[in-house]
Amino acid sequence: MNTAHPDTPSSSALLRIRPTFLMLFLALVVPVSALSLWFTMRASNQASERLAQESIARAQTQTDQATQILLRPITAMLTQLAQTVAAEPELLRTDKGAGVLLASLAAEDDLAGVFAGFADRGSYHMALKVKPSMTLGGQGVPPQATQATRRIDQAGDGALDRYTFLRGGGGMGEVAERRESRTAYDPRQRPWYRQATTARRAVVSEPYVFATTGETGITVSVPVVRGAAVVGAVGADLTLGRLSEFLARHRASPNAITLIVDQDGLVVAHSGVVTAPTGQATANAVPSPSVRRSLDDLSDKGPATAWLMRARLDQASFSYDDPLDGRRMMASFQPVPITSDKNWQVMILAPRADFSRDLDAAGRQVLGFLLGALLLQILLIYRLLPWITRPLEVLARRVQGLRRLEFDASAAPANSRVREIATLSQAVQTLGVTVNAFASFVPRDLVRQLIDSGQGLAAGGRSRFLTILFTDLEGFSSLAERHPAQALLRQVSEYFGIATRSIGREQGTVDKFIGDAVMAFWGAPQLLEDHAWRACVAALRIHRQVQARNAQWVQEGLEPLVVRIGIHCDAVLVGNIGSADRMSYTVMGDGVNVASRLEGLNKEYGTRLCVSQTVFREAGERLWLRPLDIVAVKGRRAELEVYELMGAREADDEVAARPDVQQLCTQSLAAFEHLRAGRWTEAADGYAAVCTAWPDDTVSRRLLERSQQRASAALAGAIKPRG
Repeated sequence: MNTAHPDTPSSSALLRIRPTFLMLFLALVVPVSALSLWFTMRASNQASERLAQESIARAQTQTDQATQILLRPITAMLTQLAQTVAAEPELLRTDKGAGVLLASLAAEDDLAGVFAGFADRGSYHMALKVKPSMTLGGQGVPPQATQATRRIDQAGDGALDRYTFLRGGGGMGEVAERRESRTAYDPRQRPWYRQATTARRAVVSEPYVFATTGETGITVSVPVVRGAAVVGAVGADLTLGRLSEFLARHRASPNAITLIVDQDGLVVAHSGVVTAPTGQATANAVPSPSVRRSLDDLSDKGPATAWLMRARLDQASFSYDDPLDGRRMMASFQPVPITSDKNWQVMILAPRADFSRDLDAAGRQVLGFLLGALLLQILLIYRLLPWITRPLEVLARRVQGLRRLEFDASAAPANSRVREIATLSQAVQTLGVTVNAFASFVPRDLVRQLIDSGQGLAAGGRSRFLTILFTDLEGFSSLAERHPAQALLRQVSEYFGIATRSIGREQGTVDKFIGDAVMAFWGAPQLLEDHAWRACVAALRIHRQVQARNAQWVQEGLEPLVVRIGIHCDAVLVGNIGSADRMSYTVMGDGVNVASRLEGLNKEYGTRLCVSQTVFREAGERLWLRPLDIVAVKGRRAELEVYELMGAREADDEVAARPDVQQLCTQSLAAFEHLRAGRWTEAADGYAAVCTAWPDDTVSRRLLERSQQRASAALAGAIKPRG
């Protein structure tokens, strides 16, 4: 019998897959072109990388030298000034000292101020450069003033603070204004003084706010030592704005940035900050030169990335690809020698393209030619490959659907003129039909496990604590006698469909159909923590949906179906049971018999959903249940408490219990507690109250009669009350 699809070409017209692929890939020398392209790019990148590394190393050396040129002369100047003060202690306590300080200030363009503090009385003398935007001593700077001196002399009633504002520069200029006030400023308490006098050597402070100008910067300070005693300290202020301008003048490349960063990743200075004549920062990478920021706070995230890369690579110089724009970046870190105690680092960060632009341009021309040739080959392959790949893609999608048990058997096979692909397409089609049929007889989860594992079925089982459900139709034999077979078959098929969908929705496994009965279980092959709860919810869905369908059947002139369900939890044997020729994935054990017996008890008590005490123990707090009785199950010595399932708590409307049903469960449970304890009179009173509220409830009436009989017997002495 020919099972080939009508659209499949004949065998004589098919090509073999190996010659087909060989013809395509021998005709197009993609591997050779790709290798040439890779080699050219690699050689060009290596050359560019070497050139950039050499350039950034030279730039780092130049920046390091420039930084030392900035700081070492300041240190040398302060050291000489400290020696002068040590030799002539009263020099800076007089007006003559102002000229000395102004001359020292004029010697270094980048300094904001030069000053000295003394240990004996906390006296202070300072020369500083001023700008119109400054506020000194709570007042603005006089017009045209370019310099000022500040002198603090300690007196008995406090410190006298004298400002002298000067016009001109380079020394003692014309006096523009003098001011006097009282101040609490004591240089001996300032960090620059304490650090220098404690270390007894030149030190560089951490950035801080200058008490005089309110700007932020660093101070280089040197102790004044006379004999063995420290009698004071001299210092010079360098604002962060000035330091940043200095770095901007020594860029490694047009697009490079240079920073001085402390060991905690805080920016001391940034070449992206340029101070305008008014002292305000222009638009740049950091908002203001007077505010310290961490690298993470910078708008340019390149420095923060380089800082993290350095910590990870533990290298002073390296290159990396910027994660934001993909540029190749060169990074270099070198310590600032004069700040060894603070571990400040000069960071240079520059795009590699700044150093290798010409070399990269030549490399791009070569790469462009090779890339054009490669793209032409790729275009030809792209136009030819779908002829082979499209059927394979269709087959791959169908196989994936088959693994998920979502195979559409009605879909046409993937057509191809390649013999092997056409054969594979027919095999997948046949396999899909077979697996779909197999999944109708075996639990779908088990089929998925078999597909995923690639192993065949083998007889065997294991003990597992599961929940078993049995359903049955009440009076089915009588229905079969009264109704045409086709109409009844349609009803039963719909009932089976409702049961199967409800069980599957709650991840249960349909074991088998036994006549008009359904057997299902939860907890295998898929493990479920809440298998008892899911079984009860599935039972409620079956019951409610069949009730809704009964209303339609009655309108169609058919008799309704009454479903009885029993549920039990127990340890049973589950697995592939049978012989090597014929097996069934099922459960065996006493728990199965109990579930079947519970289904039958519904007939005796007039109920529809009967569950065991183990179900109550596993999921009772999430269900609405009422006790039915304590019964003896055939084949078991111990008696079994039986409950009627009335609804699910905190669930959707389909399985929820009405408020009156909830009240019935609550009252029945209280009455049953008395019955279980042998308090017959209290039990009779409890069930009497239930019967009053629900006069048609046959279960409560039956238990009321039993309680009354036991209570009467107890009064007569025939039964000794328990508890």
